[in-house]
Amino acid sequence: MDDKRVRVLIGENHAVYREGVVRALPAYVDTVADVADGAQALTAIRELRPDVAVLDYRMPRLDGHQVARAVRREELPTRVLILSAKDDSALVYGALQDGVSGYLTKD
Repeated sequence: MDDKRVRVLIGENHAVYREGVVRALPAYVDTVADVADGAQALTAIRELRPDVAVLDYRMPRLDGHQVARAVRREELPTRVLILSAKDDSALVYGALQDGVSGYLTKD
């Protein structure tokens, strides 16, 4: 078994929810950053190169889809998971087309 810890960035504009996600992550995950908007998320992804970015679908400045498209366009190594209150199939399909690795609902 590989002992490498997974490096994760959390992008969520609701501070209480963001803190809850950070606290819920297992012990083998290192949260390298938690940010409140998509522009901050993209900057942190470029600088920190986390393994995974868990991003809210709707964030100020850039939404999760826009960040995912930028990550894919720039060929950054980070895998993007979208976190959303909505489970609309069109949103999920669009996110997958944008290059996300997964789509999680908040409930």
